[in-house]
Amino acid sequence: MTEFFIEDVIERCNRTFVHIGGDFVLVEDSPISCPFLKVSDWRGAWMALYLRKLKFGQFTDKRHITDHCRYVPFGASEIIMDALEAQILDAAVLVCDGAGTVITERPELVQGIGGRMSGLVYTTPRHNTIHKLERKGAIVLNPETARIDPVEGVKKALELYKRIAVTVTASRDIERLRELSDDISIFVVHTTGVTPPQSHYTLGADIVWGCASLHIREITGPQSLLQLGVAIPVFVLTERGINLIIPRICAASPGVGRILKEKRDDILSGTTYLIHHVWDYKKVDLTMEKCALPVLVDKGPHPLI
Repeated sequence: MTEFFIEDVIERCNRTFVHIGGDFVLVEDSPISCPFLKVSDWRGAWMALYLRKLKFGQFTDKRHITDHCRYVPFGASEIIMDALEAQILDAAVLVCDGAGTVITERPELVQGIGGRMSGLVYTTPRHNTIHKLERKGAIVLNPETARIDPVEGVKKALELYKRIAVTVTASRDIERLRELSDDISIFVVHTTGVTPPQSHYTLGADIVWGCASLHIREITGPQSLLQLGVAIPVFVLTERGINLIIPRICAASPGVGRILKEKRDDILSGTTYLIHHVWDYKKVDLTMEKCALPVLVDKGPHPLI
């Protein structure tokens, strides 16, 4: 008799799947539709997981761990990757399926791990994935259990590095991380469905992704210094956060990057800005404009929860 065990638990557009016996089984559905992720029901979310498995080896021993492509303009891994290349950061602490919490100083590993990974709740060790990461110089927090623990990951990273970025969910972990060092850059991701108390924790972070969260827009958005994007807003709350996004904005649009550098002191003095995409002569470019935050539109994920 074949025994099956849960290998991974993943959330996609607020739908929870367990990876078991090579299949993704829906255990909790959601009404959320996201035009950007091309998900309108559980079937779209299920297919997205399968495509990642087939194309990138996610959730298997054939997991791709390096990448140099920028898939989205304001993604967490893209921002961290560019900040590492600009030597604004020394290392990053993030989560990888098959390995759990991982520490790395290599930009291509950050993007390889995080560029197509989101919503990982639980994972189990895949020794080939762990060995590939370690051969590239990454540190796996707990190779025996593939434990996901950003606080312990940062504690371990602080033994070797000073300026560390970490991706977390909206939780008390943000407070714990702030107690460890003044040089930690906190990126809050996967916020769909968070409660108002959880949203208040994000006010202690540097950059927060709005995802399909109503409360992040209502609580975190008004406290931000700068907003990236409108349909899925990214809220920058600190001077450190502004410094971190400058390399990414400069790479996406040198002109807007120059303006952002020029307006940096203005932003820190309390003037809020939005950076978003516009169509200009049949091409997409970025623009930066002064406005009250948050700036919200109806064309993003819905309903917001």
